[in-house]
Amino acid sequence: MKVFSKEKQVSYAGEQRFAYRLLALFLAAIMVCGMCQGIQAQAADGDFLIEDGVLLEYRGTKSKLTIPKTVTEIGERAFVGATGLKSVTIPKNVTRIGNYAFSGCSKLKEITIPKTVTEIGAAAFSETVWLKNKQKKNPLVVVNKILVDGTTAKGTVTVPKSVTKIAGEAFAANKKITGVTIPKGVTAIGDKAFSGCSKLKSIRINKTVITVGSEVFSGTSWLKAQQKKNPLVVVNKVLVDGRTAKGTTTIPKGVAYIADAAFLECTKLKSVTLPSGLKKIGDNAFSGCSSLKSITVPKGVKEIGKKTFADCSSLKTVKLPEGMTKIGQSAFSHCKIEKLTIPKTVTELGDSAFLGCALLKSVAIPEGVTKIGNHTFEGCTALKTITLPKSLTVIELGAFSECKGLESITIPEGVSVIPNSVFSECRNLKTVVVSEGVTTIEDYAFSFCTALESITIPESVTMIGESAFYVGNEAMVIYGAEGSAAQSYAEAQGYSFEVQ
Repeated sequence: MKVFSKEKQVSYAGEQRFAYRLLALFLAAIMVCGMCQGIQAQAADGDFLIEDGVLLEYRGTKSKLTIPKTVTEIGERAFVGATGLKSVTIPKNVTRIGNYAFSGCSKLKEITIPKTVTEIGAAAFSETVWLKNKQKKNPLVVVNKILVDGTTAKGTVTVPKSVTKIAGEAFAANKKITGVTIPKGVTAIGDKAFSGCSKLKSIRINKTVITVGSEVFSGTSWLKAQQKKNPLVVVNKVLVDGRTAKGTTTIPKGVAYIADAAFLECTKLKSVTLPSGLKKIGDNAFSGCSSLKSITVPKGVKEIGKKTFADCSSLKTVKLPEGMTKIGQSAFSHCKIEKLTIPKTVTELGDSAFLGCALLKSVAIPEGVTKIGNHTFEGCTALKTITLPKSLTVIELGAFSECKGLESITIPEGVSVIPNSVFSECRNLKTVVVSEGVTTIEDYAFSFCTALESITIPESVTMIGESAFYVGNEAMVIYGAEGSAAQSYAEAQGYSFEVQ
């Protein structure tokens, strides 16, 4: 990226020297961080890809290894493909092992797991020799009070009293279990824990279970029997399934939590009333409910999760309560919302939260919002005006790209970086005002804004990407201070510049 700074004329050679110095400083910083903290990828060992304490990938071929002490979490599928691995020692700093972390490590016989591990994802040890040996001793494999596998169990199963969690997919596709008793002490059941257990008819669940993942009982005889009694299947104040619901539905009082994917692709659901005592709506809870037209979220709900109402292609009216703090990733993507008031208590709008809401004409972003995520309003083609709050500090990549109705925008002073593609293809955008305090305008930030007539850039902006205003509009005027980076950019790119 070619950068324009305050100097009006900067030679290419000078830019190269400057770039090399920056690169040298950057590499030096990486080495220092790596030596001191072991955070950077491959710092502790070239075989490991580590970021912020998360082991993302093992790239080596060793048969025996000890995971670096800097690791606090083993990521999803981190060791998939390590078919030669026979022994692994997990350090005491690790608290979580992700889904399928060691899945398919067919020769893995020895795993040392410290007591610090309190979360183990779905099928984390599937197809390992270690798991097969454990299953021979006991079909219910428990690690640190987590029941990680019961796929070889038969008949009626009683979960041990020592267990506090049942991991995702722990019993998945086990067609030989017919009943299960979950005792007092178990508080959480992971995603798809009993999914596909087609002969499972009897389930006794203690009241201590308060967290139930997505599709936990899908494909079981038990769930089918419950659905015949009532399309809304509730377990301990958790609505675990509502996929057979139709028309107008009222969720009963007492339900505090709607589980992940509870109404996923329930295409016959037209209207739903949520109870006043509701505290949480899970990820994907109403995703794909294509006939749902309106939703009112009660006061107790603090967050709209990932894809909660995504692809609700008939959803036009949404009422959100004060007290809510976050609208999550893709929460309302591809809905038909026309107007939206975001509660004053919300501080974060997640990635793609309103992606593809092509009918959205008006949205009020309140003071208090500090972050707008990647692609949050991308493709909101009917959106003509939007006011960004003074509290805003971060706007991420593509947040308003393809908002083809947008005509003007003012970037508030709290935002330091206008990122890549943030307003790309806003083809009716005519006026941009960048407030004092912004320091960087990245490449393609306003690319293909073909109607852009004027942009005001303050002295605080010291770096402008060469293609920041790749617009194809030679009549665009840049306003700024004499001797500023804005003037250097305008002169180099052939745009008109006026001192302001």
